[in-house]
Amino acid sequence: MPNDRTPYLQDLVKYSRKATIIIHKSFVNGQRTDEKFELTNNALDCLKSDDRLVLTTKDVEDEYLEITISLKEDKEEDNV
Repeated sequence: MPNDRTPYLQDLVKYSRKATIIIHKSFVNGQRTDEKFELTNNALDCLKSDDRLVLTTKDVEDEYLEITISLKEDKEEDNV
């Protein structure tokens, strides 16, 4: 079943220069073996390989990971 919030979140992130996501560590550390784990790791791999992005991670709370995604500065980009 599709998530009704997804298009709104996509639009918000699409026009942002920086986004921070907090996710349970089980989605990225191999504890899970289901489709959600695979999808999450594929998404992170894709973002990590994008040379226009900077990804930083840090542990927050007990079982959560904060992932900050930001655009690298581009002198020619229109920031409007």
